[in-house]
Amino acid sequence: MKRQPSDSGLQPAKPEVVLASSSVNRRALLGRLIDGFQVCEPTGGEPVLEGECARGRALRLSRFKAVSAKTAYPAHLIIGSDQVAECAGRLLHKPLAAEGAMADLQWASGRVIHFWTGLVVLDTRTGTEYAAVDHTRVWMRELSAAEIARYLAADAPWSCAASFRAESRGPSLWRCLSTRDPSALIGLPLIRLAQFLREAGYPVP
Repeated sequence: MKRQPSDSGLQPAKPEVVLASSSVNRRALLGRLIDGFQVCEPTGGEPVLEGECARGRALRLSRFKAVSAKTAYPAHLIIGSDQVAECAGRLLHKPLAAEGAMADLQWASGRVIHFWTGLVVLDTRTGTEYAAVDHTRVWMRELSAAEIARYLAADAPWSCAASFRAESRGPSLWRCLSTRDPSALIGLPLIRLAQFLREAGYPVP
C-alpha cells in the first residue's frame, strides 16, 4: 500500500472518493467540501417498492447507488445520495415538464413539504457503511396559478423533486423552513458527509 509521511510517522494514504451520482448539483456540493474526487453514474434502474415510506426510500436508494459502484471501485469511499419529497401523503417526484410541475406546486400550496435526503458512504476497503437520513421541512406560501406560472418560466425546475430549485428562485415560494443542514435540501448533506469522511480516514477540511 502506498504510504505518505507525516509528523507522527508513516500513515496510509487517504482513500480516493467516488460520487455515485449523475446530479450536477451533488457534484457542485461535493466540490465545496473536497477536491479531486471521481464521479460515476449508478448502474441499473432504481427499484420501486410499493408502500415504502419516504424516509426508507431515500435511504434505500442512497445505498443502491453506492453499492452499484463497489465492483468498479474496490478500494474507495463511495458516496450515494438520494432525496425523496413528500407532501400531505403524496410523493413529489421530478416533474420532467411544466404540466407536472404546475400540479405539484398547486398541491403543495399552503402545505409543508418533507424532504428526506439519504446519505450512504461505503468504504470498499473494509466493507464499512456509514448511513444517515436528513429531514428538512419547507412550509409553502399560498400560491396563485399566476405566481406558479411565473416561477416555472423563470426557473424551469423539471429535474427537481417538488418542482422548485432551492439554490435558485425556489425560496420565493416559501414561508419558512426547518433544517439541520441547508445543503441537504439542494441534494447532499455536507455536514454529515464531512463527519463520515473523517471517520473513514479522509481529512476534512
